[in-house]
Amino acid sequence: MRSMARIDSKGRVLIPSGLRKKMGISKDTELAILHSGGDNHLKVMPLSAGRMVRCSVSLNNSPGSLSSMMDMLELMNVSVLMSESRNFSGNGTSEWSFILDVSRLGNGGAKKDLEGRLSALDCIKSVTCF
Repeated sequence: MRSMARIDSKGRVLIPSGLRKKMGISKDTELAILHSGGDNHLKVMPLSAGRMVRCSVSLNNSPGSLSSMMDMLELMNVSVLMSESRNFSGNGTSEWSFILDVSRLGNGGAKKDLEGRLSALDCIKSVTCF
């Protein structure tokens, strides 16, 4: 399904009703808007309850820390849709915020499962999923 939309004077985009219905987008649905870098394309994805989880992780800023965390997410069959990081050089800590696709976890306790398994890693100082 294809459609046209226009940016209004306040920078808003109206998603046509047919596309909203097809994608399950309703009032107050949060959307992830992704830009893949080199091209002029945006990808808009609804953050469905039960399918997407936001996590904020504080980890040691040392070699292999991020790799260990990403290995755990891969082992759990969780995909990273979007991430943002900040380094705090003074205390040797990095903070990563993620939007994760947990649809393949296959259980209702995705947030607790993620928090528990990531917290068990030596490189992780704290994890909050919401």
